[in-house]
Amino acid sequence: MLNFLKFNYIHRSFQLIIGVGLLVASYSLNAFSRDDFIPPEVQKVLVSKNIPSDSFAFSVTLLNPDDSTKHFHSIGWNADLPMNPASTIKLLTTISALDQLGPEYRFKTKLYLKGKIDRGVLEGQLYVKGFGDPKMVPESLVKLMEQLKSLGVNKINADISLDMTAYNPSVKESAPNDGEESKSYNVSPNPLLYSFQTISFHLSATKKNVAISYTPLLANFKVNNRLKIFQGDCIDWRKNIKLSLFQEDDEQWAANFDGKLPSKCNDVLFNIVSIPNDQFFKMGFISVWESVGGTWLKKPNFQNNKVPNDTPLILEFAGTSLNEAVVDTNKFSNNVMARHIFLTPALENNKLQVSTLDAISQTQKWLKEHQFNMSELILENGSGLSDIERISSQHMNDLLRYAATSKHNDIFINSLPIAGVDGTMRHRLVNQFKNFVNNVLQKNTSQSTVPLPEKLQQSGAYIKTGSLRNVRSIAGFVVSKSGKIYAISSMVNHIKANEGLNIVNDALIVWLSEDGPLKISADTKTSQIP
Repeated sequence: MLNFLKFNYIHRSFQLIIGVGLLVASYSLNAFSRDDFIPPEVQKVLVSKNIPSDSFAFSVTLLNPDDSTKHFHSIGWNADLPMNPASTIKLLTTISALDQLGPEYRFKTKLYLKGKIDRGVLEGQLYVKGFGDPKMVPESLVKLMEQLKSLGVNKINADISLDMTAYNPSVKESAPNDGEESKSYNVSPNPLLYSFQTISFHLSATKKNVAISYTPLLANFKVNNRLKIFQGDCIDWRKNIKLSLFQEDDEQWAANFDGKLPSKCNDVLFNIVSIPNDQFFKMGFISVWESVGGTWLKKPNFQNNKVPNDTPLILEFAGTSLNEAVVDTNKFSNNVMARHIFLTPALENNKLQVSTLDAISQTQKWLKEHQFNMSELILENGSGLSDIERISSQHMNDLLRYAATSKHNDIFINSLPIAGVDGTMRHRLVNQFKNFVNNVLQKNTSQSTVPLPEKLQQSGAYIKTGSLRNVRSIAGFVVSKSGKIYAISSMVNHIKANEGLNIVNDALIVWLSEDGPLKISADTKTSQIP
């Protein structure tokens, strides 16, 4: 990871500083630009949580000034300080990818055949080459198989080779290891990633037993259900469940469920990542081919091999669109999808094999072309699943301002979680926004000097969230009740971040929704924070 220091990161440690005063000086709206201001509502939270001021940074910019606010520029605190953005760095990844590839770009999977198709039988060696489709779920694989059948194939009498050489093996190393390899958020990039390499078990208590179903369907996989039911509410149900997933032999995998499930649990979800991706893809491939009516004339034999140069291409499958991938990545903060998106512009540029360093270089090139000078920026994998990624809140805000007026601004804005409505903001600020989320504003309430997406004509908060053990962050847009549109980036980097510090950023969002920046008056008092 020391290689990433070449991006001129200047480390600044965050220490607890007691008694540092914050002077909030009065100023006129005619010169409304401050880089040393924290709203009183946010100060109260910082004080109550004993969070030092150097652990917090934010930047706010008004995007649609009118005659009364035309001199408004920005406000912020530590706005130029390099901070760990966690998953809000996905915004850079998705903005740059939309620009470079276009929203209609589709991730490819290609089939090559060294052999022949004769009277419905595919014979020889079939190669499946992946190019990083981030959402190759069963429905996608079904479509691929149906296209294969449309070539006249009903039976396969061939060995299958999986070509996963589009990604350099080093891409798997470009993220911290937190010891949670079985968690879905830690899935590594793979050119032939299938169904996020994740098995989702659905557990439901019936009158007599526990019903278990799972997705995706996998060949050579079974569930041994030894769960029992006990009377109780469906609270903290996982603590009584033990799941072990193991390989019985070269072909067969099994999941053992032991323990007990509360009687009031209905369709609770248990996700696990345990089967290596090449085997996982193989099990899915066999199952899906059979589900569309295909048959095997011999036992499927899978290998990992690169496609020889002289092998004919028989099928190019157009999978997930970038538009769809960006929405899923930002709405639900999907790490592996973000990492695939991050790698793809460089892959399209190089065509052969891509590394994380190639992706970083490609992103830096895009930033330079758009005249973003971010000397503090550190990128590791573009997902935010990183201990070393850094960006300042001011530069994150610059990206938001660019995105709001870019040619794909509507797609980008629609990908952001909406406070109290969906995505990672679904359960946040529900009460604060329930009365005016999606309230369509009158067109004459504010006249923007630049064209903005239709979504930003609706009051609410459109916010990408970020969360790591020591990080809580947000970045996006707040449309106030009066129709003012604010770009906002805010980051808390502190060891107490997982102790409810979302409320720091939530307080800032609520303050903006009430047009807090425009209500500051000359009687503002000096405030003290740690």
